[in-house]
Amino acid sequence: MDSPVSPIVANLFMEWLEQQAIATSPITCTPKLWKRYVDDILEIVKKGYVNQLT
Repeated sequence: MDSPVSPIVANLFMEWLEQQAIATSPITCTPKLWKRYVDDILEIVKKGYVNQLT
């Protein structure tokens, strides 16, 4: 955690995770809003479609 490389690696992983989540989400539940700050994600999808994303 104290390594100067940690924020860079965390940011790369979060970017990869974000791309995978959006690319593999069903077309019926594409996010209306997707915001990321460091390692937190705020996402808004249609009601009842949250379980399709997992």
